[in-house]
This record gives sequence, structure tokens and C-alpha cells, in this order.
Amino acid sequence: MSLSGISKNDIHNISVVGNKQTPNFTSNPFDNINKTDFFIKSDTSGNVASSKNNKSNNGKFDASEAGKNFVNGMIDPFKAIIKHPVAALGVIGGTALACMFVPALGPVTVAGFGALGIFQMGKGVYGAISNSANGNYDAAEKSFNRIGEGFIGTLLSFFGLKQGAKIAREAKLMKETNTTLISEADKAAIADEVKNASRINALKDNLSLIFSKDGLKSTFAQFKPAMLKARLGEFRDLITFKKFEKEVEEVTGRKYLLRSEKAERFK
Repeated sequence: MSLSGISKNDIHNISVVGNKQTPNFTSNPFDNINKTDFFIKSDTSGNVASSKNNKSNNGKFDASEAGKNFVNGMIDPFKAIIKHPVAALGVIGGTALACMFVPALGPVTVAGFGALGIFQMGKGVYGAISNSANGNYDAAEKSFNRIGEGFIGTLLSFFGLKQGAKIAREAKLMKETNTTLISEADKAAIADEVKNASRINALKDNLSLIFSKDGLKSTFAQFKPAMLKARLGEFRDLITFKKFEKEVEEVTGRKYLLRSEKAERFK
């Protein structure tokens, strides 16, 4: 192989391997490229985004990110119902059936869910404050998810206070009068009292079944066989429409009003 016309520099930049000539770079061709340009983050949708634009992981507290987590926390319980409909319907149906046979469990359930919601909110607020104090602002934002979960639970319990108060007063009246059933007139009177009462008084009525002596006695009294038998009879009358006919008869004094009207209508 002739080396005429090849300078020393050319020889320096060429290495001979067998019969092949390959370039021998004395410097890294990537040295002039900023290596930080390669540190990019890919989000879950497959789009490439800079970590600086990811508000959930930028080392700063962003009110918009905290608000988004709060809303997601409020939605999460409903998403869980949609995701696991069979389990959710089982829990809801079982709770409703239990409250039907032992009505006093209704106010207890309302108070329990309300207490759980307040606990969740308190835990979320504590997490947000403590993480912010430690400079972990991204974790503080995530704590708002728990605050949202607790808020929706407390809100739903708030709307159930009046109904719970009505059931609590009915349970106490049955215990005082030593009866398994109360009249529709008494139910209407209790409903009017609860309607005109404040939410604070409704809350007291709900809690009284748990934290007062008379309330506990009223609650336990509903587990007696006579009480359960009476509730079973009410359930049977409900699904056969006899309950409604009895209510009409009691209020109007007209026996079997619906049946007689149906007979006239289809003659």
C-alpha cells in the first residue's frame, strides 16, 4: 500500500486493522452535546415532558395540583363503586337490610361514617402541614386527596342527620312505651319535630343512641326477638303493599281503600 500523499496527521487518525482502515477518533464526538438535554421524563400517556412541567413532582407547592388531588379524593369512593359494583352493592344492600330489621343501626351508621370522614380530613390536614414544614411540598399536595375523601364522607353523613334523628326518636319512643310498633300519627309528629329542629340537635339525636344510657337501651332493645319479628312483618307488608293500605286505613278510617278502588276500576 502506497503512503505517498498522506500526511502524518492522516496517519495519526487512521488505524489499520487487517486489510481495513477505520477512523480512530482521538476525542468523543458527543463531548459538545449538553448531557442534561437527555434527562427527560415520559408521562403515562407516552408523551415526553420535562420534569419541570410536572407539577406533581417539581419540588414546589402548587395550589392547582392540591385542588386536583382534593377533587380526585372526593370522586375516588364513587370510582371504587363503579370499579367493584358487585362488592359495593353487597355492602350497600347488606347495610340497608340490617338497618331495615334494626332501624337504630341507621343513626349509628351515619355517626360512624361522619366520624370516619372527620378522621380522614384531620389526617390529611396533618399530612399537608407536616410535609410542608419539612419542605416536602409534593407530598403535601398528595395529602389533599385524603382531605377530599374525608370531606365527601362527612358531607354525605351531614345530609343523613335528619333521617337518623327521626329513627333515633322513634327507637326511644318504642323503648319508653314498651311497644314494637308506633302509630303513623306518632311517626308524623316525630318527623315534624325533626324537620323544625337544627342540624346540631339532629346530630345530638344520632349520637345519643351510642353515648347515652337511654339511647343504648333503646338500641339494644331493637335486637330483641319481638322487635325483629315486628320488623319482619313490616318488611312482608311492604313488599305485598299491605303496609300502604294499613297506613291509608289508619289515616282515613277507610278499610282496604286501594283494593276497593281497584275492584271498581276493573269492573
